[in-house]
Amino acid sequence: MRHDININDRDFFTLLRAGLWEKADGVLSTNPDWEYIYRLADKQKVQGIIAEGISVMGIVSGIPNDIFNSLITDRGYIVKKNIQVNAVQEKLCQALDDNGIPYVILKGQAVAQSYAKPEIRRSGDIDFLIMEKDFVKTNQIFSAFTSETEYHTESDLHHALHVDGVWIETHAMAKAYFTARFDRVLEREKGKMFAERSFGCYDMNGHAISIPNPEYTTLFLIGHILRHLTTEGISMKQLCDWVRYMYVQHDRIDKKKLRMLVVEAGICEAWKRFSVFAVEWLGLHLNDVLLYEAGHQEYGAAVWWPIKKVRELNDESKNKHIDNFWLHYLNGYKEFVCKNNYLWNISKKAFFERLCDRFASLPMVFLKKLFGFGGDRFHMNRFKS
Repeated sequence: MRHDININDRDFFTLLRAGLWEKADGVLSTNPDWEYIYRLADKQKVQGIIAEGISVMGIVSGIPNDIFNSLITDRGYIVKKNIQVNAVQEKLCQALDDNGIPYVILKGQAVAQSYAKPEIRRSGDIDFLIMEKDFVKTNQIFSAFTSETEYHTESDLHHALHVDGVWIETHAMAKAYFTARFDRVLEREKGKMFAERSFGCYDMNGHAISIPNPEYTTLFLIGHILRHLTTEGISMKQLCDWVRYMYVQHDRIDKKKLRMLVVEAGICEAWKRFSVFAVEWLGLHLNDVLLYEAGHQEYGAAVWWPIKKVRELNDESKNKHIDNFWLHYLNGYKEFVCKNNYLWNISKKAFFERLCDRFASLPMVFLKKLFGFGGDRFHMNRFKS
């Protein structure tokens, strides 16, 4: 990790690594800003890991009572929510098994199993990846558990609903929604995986939960991170998921195959930068990550700065009650580009693809200003056509 970063950020990552690996890695400053650390943990969705880091480091004094109580409350809520999500997932997986429908669980509770203590990872929704021919039947089966259907998108075979207070999504198309090239690789590998039944699994109360093979999961996780890079922003929870998964699956991942997939998906440069962040900032051993290159500490800062920047833009848009976050995001993107050529170079293709999709109706004068500071004539011509 670079030594010129904010001292409060340094304290945050010291605690995060301690919670992530269950061992102390570094020391805190003499007077940590606990309010800052807590707010950052909340924004980055890692309160449980930070609370675990405090416990691992044996910190017994100096934390304000309100901050300490909030962390304990958050940790308890995370554990309780995980119990709820696991119960719903087990019920739905059993229903699919009973009906002979093959599936895999993407991200979420499946990746949580890579943590030493899965219960402290903040849970989210449950994503089911299924075959296209099973899409309608799967949604019918799940609808029997609830009447709270949230939305249904036929164009990309995406369905969402709530079951017992848990957000459920079914996907019959494998997309990370980063670039079209990336999604084509995911869709091809999904077809192979289901055709060959090359699934993994983990045990939940004696019930085998199907998960993708390790190469597919590793690629999908980084794709999900990159997609968030060009939308609402990355959370540290997503990066912790990727890091813990690679650590636990290190001996099972076919590195030659994964390297080929990374090249085919067109994300080599992105992967290198995030791998530096994984090693230098999050403490992953360099032997556990593909394409790691020593001597590029600036890559880590190039990842962390936009993570904070986009979160700030997001918070600002909410505080100002700006309905269209994307317009607000674009207004702040000039600073992103000027300060961060590393991530601009790896994300601009996805950014412009998304721009073309969402803002075709914007006045050309606005787009000329936008593409002017982006400095990419090729994509400007693409957009015009």
